[in-house]
Amino acid sequence: MVISPPEGHPLDLIDIGGYAEIMGNATRGRPVERGTLQSYKSRGEIPPPDRKRGDRKKPPVFEDMWFRKTIEDDLRKRRQGLPRTEQAGRE
Repeated sequence: MVISPPEGHPLDLIDIGGYAEIMGNATRGRPVERGTLQSYKSRGEIPPPDRKRGDRKKPPVFEDMWFRKTIEDDLRKRRQGLPRTEQAGRE
């Protein structure tokens, strides 16, 4: 059973573990392993993080973080079947 992403503000910051949970639940009904999502990130198969450690924005972050909206947009594109190179093309 596929699980809808949790409700929240579009600018909520979510770490890679949260991204893996949201993606997995939305696509296969169980979280994706964190290491799998790290591999996707290194291959450019998910959008680059919106926030990084030391980016001097507020609030400060200590690891790569994505906005909820970025994750939801990525999931929407995956459901529409867009090529992955087009999905992560924001770099």
